[in-house]
Amino acid sequence: MADKNDFSEIITDILLELQKHSQELQKHSSVLRTVVDVQERMLTVQEQMQRTQEKILDRLHRNEAGFNAFAGTVLDHLGDIKSDLRGIRTTIFQDHEERLRRLEDFMRRAG
Repeated sequence: MADKNDFSEIITDILLELQKHSQELQKHSSVLRTVVDVQERMLTVQEQMQRTQEKILDRLHRNEAGFNAFAGTVLDHLGDIKSDLRGIRTTIFQDHEERLRRLEDFMRRAG
């Protein structure tokens, strides 16, 4: 009979140990699930950040292209103004020379 009790105690001890290991495995499993959840959330956030960065880069490229087109238009317009001013200067200079020549002619005739 003593042998039966010894085996019962051993089986009880084994079952208690198995229960402890089972509880530990459940804890580890729970921790691993939490880690997986956190990693999935981090991956989602990282994907969102990447999409946002791509949108920002796209906007920058569009804005740069728009700015370059605007700057080109402004430079062309300034070139036209410069050309017009040269024409005005030439006209004024020629008109001034003509008036001086007429004034000199008038002074010679008057003098």
